[in-house]
Amino acid sequence: MRKFDQGDKVGVYGALTLEVLEDKMRQHLGEHYAGSLNVSAYPAFVASTDHFIPGNPKSKDRSKFLSIMDSSGILQKTGIQTLAEKIGSDMAENTKAKIRKSNFNKANDAVLQLKGSVSDLNTKNFKPLLNSLQDQERDSILQLESATDSLKNNIESSANSLITKKRENIRNMIYVKISDDINNDVFKKYLEEYIKAGVEDIEIELPRQIGKQIETFLKEVKDITGQFQEHVKEFMDDASMAGDMDLNLNIKISNGINVTGLIGTAIGAIALIFASGGWALAVGALGVIVSFAKAIRAFFDSDYKMAQQRKASDENINKIFDSVKSSYDSQMDDSMKKLEVNLKHIKNKFELPAHQVKKIISSLIDSARRLELVSKKIIKEGSL
Repeated sequence: MRKFDQGDKVGVYGALTLEVLEDKMRQHLGEHYAGSLNVSAYPAFVASTDHFIPGNPKSKDRSKFLSIMDSSGILQKTGIQTLAEKIGSDMAENTKAKIRKSNFNKANDAVLQLKGSVSDLNTKNFKPLLNSLQDQERDSILQLESATDSLKNNIESSANSLITKKRENIRNMIYVKISDDINNDVFKKYLEEYIKAGVEDIEIELPRQIGKQIETFLKEVKDITGQFQEHVKEFMDDASMAGDMDLNLNIKISNGINVTGLIGTAIGAIALIFASGGWALAVGALGVIVSFAKAIRAFFDSDYKMAQQRKASDENINKIFDSVKSSYDSQMDDSMKKLEVNLKHIKNKFELPAHQVKKIISSLIDSARRLELVSKKIIKEGSL
């Protein structure tokens, strides 16, 4: 058996290298890899060229090769003949089909790449943005509702405190007059005057106190909407820088929520319910009613008369100021309902950014779906 010389080893290693290369090419290119042809270019070159300069090394190599095998045999052994036949037959015949298939592959790759970019845009930019906007929306609405509850509670506290204070002041003042042993006509005159003055004081003082509460509320609402706008802008900037795309989010979001314009009507209504006239009508409709039984005894017994006057005072003061409180409660409920209607416009503004991003996400999902259909059509048309 013949031993392998150095050339044999090189040949074996070369064959193994080509096999590894074949495997790698098939792994990476898959069905797009059409195989390979091995060619020994130098022997084919010197065997097929017959006009070298005499004495040239290539001329000597040519003579050696031709002494072993003729030119056509060398071309066959080196693989050049097979390559020529390949080029002249199936490669030439399949050129148009291969070019067409290659173009379809390129088109499909471009479509799939675009689909991937659209999906990444949704995943890395808009879905996180939507989550942030929805969280901010909920937080801002809760803050607005909390501020509204505080406004109502503070106004109610001010009204109750003022009405109670005036009720007790009038009671104390009329009791002082009763202790002077005044007759019933004078007593009724003082009681009517004190009640009327007390209600008039409420008409003047309560709007002032409510005005302070409204001013505080308006500032809170402006702060809430201002923070909302700032956070929305930050979320937009973060979303623009997320992912691998240089993205400029141009979403039409109002940066000027007109708080005063939106809630001014309802706030004005709250102040107007305490305008002069409304309370007087309540008092006028009720009036001070004083009737005394056993007038003869009262004429002779001052203590009994004063006790009856104090009782009449309590009954009239409680009746009228309970009516004042009831009238206030009713009008306050109506005004808060009007306020809620107007505040709904601000809540709608808080919902707008997330709503717009939802529409964008829906459009991107639809775009990815359409691109998938285009890819399938390309695969079908190109027989890929």
